[in-house]
Amino acid sequence: MRVTHLGIKHPRAFLQKSLTLIRKHRAVKISPILYSVNGCHCNLRSPQPQFYVVEWTGGKWVCNFPGFQRYGFCTHTCAIFKITEGWRWA
Repeated sequence: MRVTHLGIKHPRAFLQKSLTLIRKHRAVKISPILYSVNGCHCNLRSPQPQFYVVEWTGGKWVCNFPGFQRYGFCTHTCAIFKITEGWRWA
């Protein structure tokens, strides 16, 4: 199992999911510093899509997704960074 310095075990899948959030228009701009993202973490306990808030605070994008709270990054913030910064992925 490969682990990077950020702790992302599967970086290609991580980036692919971020791109999917963008391509499927699951990120909605509320204001220049606030986005709503449909994370679509559907499972048996929670069959409904989950919406997360991504906010620019303290000089970085922050998300209320539990994984972000634990690891300090998530696909939701990565997608918003991509949208706002416009950097290219190969």
